[in-house]
Amino acid sequence: MQQLEAVLSQVKQLEGMIPICSYCHKIRDEKEIWNQMEKYITEHSEATFTHGVCPDCFEKVTKDIGKKIHELDPAGA
Repeated sequence: MQQLEAVLSQVKQLEGMIPICSYCHKIRDEKEIWNQMEKYITEHSEATFTHGVCPDCFEKVTKDIGKKIHELDPAGA
């Protein structure tokens, strides 16, 4: 039982309500400071992050880049 209690004391767990911005997804901490979501979760849990691009965002970004290129050079030269 002591071994289990020792392991559980090392576990960081997020719980309760977490105040998050609806637009930029920053999280407000206990000091009323807005932090990037990844930073907040990393500091309050054992989780770490890797980043990638989902198919929907990849499609949107490549379309946006194509539009910008066309705006800069409409003749396609």
